[in-house]
Amino acid sequence: MGQTQNKEKVSLFEMVAYGFGGFGRGMFNAIAMGQLNYFYTNSLGMSAAVVGMVFMLSRFFDSFTDFLVGALVDKTKSRFGKARIWLLWTCVPFGIGTYLMFTIPQSWGPAAQLIYIIITYNLCTSILGTTWYVPHMTLPARMTRDQGERAQITNINQIFAMLSGLPFSMILFPQIVANGNTQAAWVSAMRLYAVIGVIAMGICAIFARERVDDKVSEKESQAEKIPFGKMFGALIHNKYWIMILLIFIFDAMSNNFANAVSTYYSQYILGDATIISKANLYITAALVIVLFGATPFVKKFGKGKLFILGSIIKFAGILLMGVLPASASVAVASRVIEAFGRGFHYATMYAMVPDAMEYGEWKTGIRVEGTMMSACSLGAKIGVGFGPGLAGIIMDAAGFDGLLAAQPASALSAINTCLVWIPLAFSAGLIVLGFLYNLDGKYEQIMADLAERRKAKA
Repeated sequence: MGQTQNKEKVSLFEMVAYGFGGFGRGMFNAIAMGQLNYFYTNSLGMSAAVVGMVFMLSRFFDSFTDFLVGALVDKTKSRFGKARIWLLWTCVPFGIGTYLMFTIPQSWGPAAQLIYIIITYNLCTSILGTTWYVPHMTLPARMTRDQGERAQITNINQIFAMLSGLPFSMILFPQIVANGNTQAAWVSAMRLYAVIGVIAMGICAIFARERVDDKVSEKESQAEKIPFGKMFGALIHNKYWIMILLIFIFDAMSNNFANAVSTYYSQYILGDATIISKANLYITAALVIVLFGATPFVKKFGKGKLFILGSIIKFAGILLMGVLPASASVAVASRVIEAFGRGFHYATMYAMVPDAMEYGEWKTGIRVEGTMMSACSLGAKIGVGFGPGLAGIIMDAAGFDGLLAAQPASALSAINTCLVWIPLAFSAGLIVLGFLYNLDGKYEQIMADLAERRKAKA
């Protein structure tokens, strides 16, 4: 028999429990995407270029761990299912790993400190982050095969992920700045932060259940027997997986270039390091409003059209900051408009991945869930690494020094380029990819064909 789905509906409670996983992961993302480089340069006094190289080179290691974990999830068998067992294993170590990134021994020399940073950063992002993120993104495809339920699950998850940045940006970061932006202030904040994140992730691991059962005969077993090379080949022949991988890369690069320099922009151009951080309340409100209201529009117009709309709004929001004089009000308005666009992205792009999974099974006869979800993880982490990494290298080449009270004009120009013009280019790419994505019109027929195939095998 092929894969079958339990007819039991996914409850709102379980969808919310899954969303807590997004909240916990989002807390750690808020640090890795926007504040970790600021901590390294302005609290520890490290070179922005050195930090940037650490972030970028780590992504080469990451490219292997994403596909490896995805393939391992596909081959996993446990009483908790394929994906959920990984969440149970990972949530506590992930919290510990995040905390360790900030506990660099001050008595060590620069070389030893750099080695410590490389090890802890890769432990947290490349290993523990991957073994949480890939199974977590795989789970909706294991909870239900209903397209509407998947959209609800991913939207609730994104709402929680958006809310996850508020505790740090609204409370902890202003306190860190008020306490002198010292390492001790960061360590104290991260201790509490890690505990809250682990609890949130634990709620997801305990209460979100898998319903799509693998009832396969020994002869018909797929992922357990398919070699890694053949599984990877199935991905390469899935054009929608390639599109979605590029969407995640472009989206993450656009977001993380801006996130990486927003605190620098606030401090050195607007005169207050906490301005954009405090504005996250309005930015998050824009994201949540769109995510709450997007579901009926996704059903009516399809994911592709709403993704294009979001890309255009995002482009316009970023452009606003580029053409108007720098001020706190312009910066906040720009980020809020851009957030409305991102809201449509998050309401659609994560739900596109399971659809591409069904297309891949329809086209190749091979169903790879965890490996497919590696597109989300790999694309997001390329942005997390290369966005801040390249931004750091650009800033360092322009003369940035985190220990200076004021930066040279060349460094300020570099910060503005990383905040506006580079994200704008990636946003333009997202518009193009949105027009290329046309799976919505084919999905019903694909699912009908797959149902017939499973019926014939029954």
